[in-house]
Amino acid sequence: MWEEERSWDAKDLLSRYVEALEKTMFHLEARFIEHYFIRDENLLAEKDISDSELAMIKEYFTSILKHYKL
Repeated sequence: MWEEERSWDAKDLLSRYVEALEKTMFHLEARFIEHYFIRDENLLAEKDISDSELAMIKEYFTSILKHYKL
């Protein structure tokens, strides 16, 4: 879904922003954020994010997305 080539023209920046937030939420929920160069490396491996912290982050991102959802 996110691996497709996307346009970064000025008119498409809002769409890219929304996609980036959605992708970040997806990876936080999975508790796996892939290292850019080392695909099997989880950047969250040494971070202990509690369920309440995750819920707070999701709530924050969701409130942002409500305003920018296309």
